[in-house]
Amino acid sequence: MRFIKFGVCELEALKVPIFSKITIIGVGLVGGSLALAARASGVVSKIIGVGRNSENLKQALDMGAIDGFETDAAAGVSGSDLVVLAGPVGMFNKIAVEIRPHLKAGCLVTDVGSVKGDLVLKLESIMPEGVSFIGGHPIAGGSSSGAAFARADLFEGARFILTPTTQTPRDELSRLQEFWGRLGSRVSLMDPYEHDKVFAAVSHLPHLVAYCLVNTVADRDEVIRNAGRGFLDTTRIASSPPDIWCDIFSMNKNNVLYSLSRFEEALSDLKALIECSDFESLKSELTKAKEARDRLADS
Repeated sequence: MRFIKFGVCELEALKVPIFSKITIIGVGLVGGSLALAARASGVVSKIIGVGRNSENLKQALDMGAIDGFETDAAAGVSGSDLVVLAGPVGMFNKIAVEIRPHLKAGCLVTDVGSVKGDLVLKLESIMPEGVSFIGGHPIAGGSSSGAAFARADLFEGARFILTPTTQTPRDELSRLQEFWGRLGSRVSLMDPYEHDKVFAAVSHLPHLVAYCLVNTVADRDEVIRNAGRGFLDTTRIASSPPDIWCDIFSMNKNNVLYSLSRFEEALSDLKALIECSDFESLKSELTKAKEARDRLADS
């Protein structure tokens, strides 16, 4: 293994800001972590937070995540080189229309939402002349919300998906790739519609199933009070904010329904094997699942 030795000047050059001023609209777990990571990596000079909850924004300020905040999005984006939409995806269109007249020429707008598809094309169309939108999705997060849970290493080693279109300027895409790469992410590109098909299966469906698993036993006190670590681990994501996930299920409805149908078929197959006491076949299905999960963990 070769080690590259950097001098002091070269190390400082690695911290040259990519953006002078950025605005993060929605300073929760992901938005707050983005602010902390951006500050630690030196990719920005000034960070402004925007949100409706002043107490949450004050906490982000006290943590050193942001340099200032606004509760008015239009005021918050003034003069920014990069604007990141980090709240519920169902609010993105409304926010984009609100901030549109206040975005400076050359500003880049992106997001960290879990739905792309039509949303990316809509947000592209809202942008004024001289301003680009590029969709983004960090494959990182947690079930807790709010700036208090933000951490600077959230994106370290995590995948980050960018969803450019035929309208995306290549230089802006490269700049955003470098930005997320400097935060420690492994950046890859994906078509916005392909993104929604993939993540309906590996993210949206698991959240829906986790909520369902909890509801299956939630009204059975004698059962729920005996829930152990396995149940808690399996259903951790059911602690995610319901308003955020209702938006996601709504905006990716067809892909979620398709993945849910595939899940129902798989569940029905396992149920049939148990009903007819074909436990050898059941073991084979469980083994197939275990091996696939083990490969996933090693990748």
